[in-house]
Amino acid sequence: MKQIDFDGTIEYSNEVEVSVFPPGKFALNQNYPNPFNPSTIISYNIPSNSFVKLELFYVTGEKLTTLVNGMQETGFYNVNLNSGMLGFSSGTYFYKLTAIDNTSGKEFIETKKLLLMK
Repeated sequence: MKQIDFDGTIEYSNEVEVSVFPPGKFALNQNYPNPFNPSTIISYNIPSNSFVKLELFYVTGEKLTTLVNGMQETGFYNVNLNSGMLGFSSGTYFYKLTAIDNTSGKEFIETKKLLLMK
């Protein structure tokens, strides 16, 4: 990084090396912001190549939509949910992540609650 002071002095910082490791386990994180209006981010971690399904449900349990449905590689993922585009009304919803590890066949399922306030 190059820093230029008001007196014209230039100083360079030392190089910094960062290592990013793949996630160690499946995780579904709480959406943020929560409550939200009009959009929120849903994030999750996949530790190995997996078939992933992320679904959104009404509070009654009826499926509203599928946000993700397919194979994904190891990594950290974010899904931007915009309530305006889907015509949601204020209320409580649930999102469910189902992931099936491609090599072991182990299944991960977790559900979290989100709140839309208009």
